[in-house]
Amino acid sequence: MCGLEIHVEAGKVTGIRGNRDDVWSRGHLCPKGVSLGAVHHDPDRVRNPLIKVDGEWQEVSWDAAFRRCTELLTPVIDKYGIGAVTAYTGNPLAHSFSLARYAGVLMGMSGCRSPIRPARSINGRRTCRRT
Repeated sequence: MCGLEIHVEAGKVTGIRGNRDDVWSRGHLCPKGVSLGAVHHDPDRVRNPLIKVDGEWQEVSWDAAFRRCTELLTPVIDKYGIGAVTAYTGNPLAHSFSLARYAGVLMGMSGCRSPIRPARSINGRRTCRRT
């Protein structure tokens, strides 16, 4: 986990460095931390929910996105049970205390099986495993 100092001028990230006071990273940065500004300002970054309508991606509200999830998941759950549904959790869990703390609770309450997360590379190929 990187402790970051992010400098912003006129709404743009102008600099990122390690926070020396951070108890975990003590001023050191990982490559993701260094590139955070570029990721934030990337014009291709998804900033709002998208659903496919007539073969094209369309930006929608969160309510519309959750409605679409319900439309797609309900028939699967009705036919195969909640065990047919899981969630992919990747790197963000490592960087958000609340997300890491509550993701498991929410998954458990839903009845879903354990979430899937990236495991490691084997012979250059990424594998996934259940947590």
